[in-house]
Amino acid sequence: MNIKNKSAPELADSHKGAVQSDCKSDNTKIRKGTKLYSVISHLAAGNTLHRFQAERVCHDHTLPSTISDFQRTTGIMVARKRITVPGYRGAPTQVALYWLVPDSRVRVQKLLGAV
Repeated sequence: MNIKNKSAPELADSHKGAVQSDCKSDNTKIRKGTKLYSVISHLAAGNTLHRFQAERVCHDHTLPSTISDFQRTTGIMVARKRITVPGYRGAPTQVALYWLVPDSRVRVQKLLGAV
């Protein structure tokens, strides 16, 4: 799957089995300068992210755990889809591609203090 030129909304429309949900609580604020802030602000800007991109872009070596912790503490679900990307020595590797659907993005921007 070529994801380079697709935005998160396009992916949300094109990925039929993606996990999405509504927020339980918008009370948690995310501090600037944290790993969580880096990951979530990247997604809130409409970008997608998988574990190898997270290492390069956000310096996050444990993206699935970061996403899990975020969902558990805020109740905001991050959409995801399994994709295959080149891994070690180009071998196909399955990873989760994460993004925020528009409704979740608005809620996250509030947590980031952008709204």
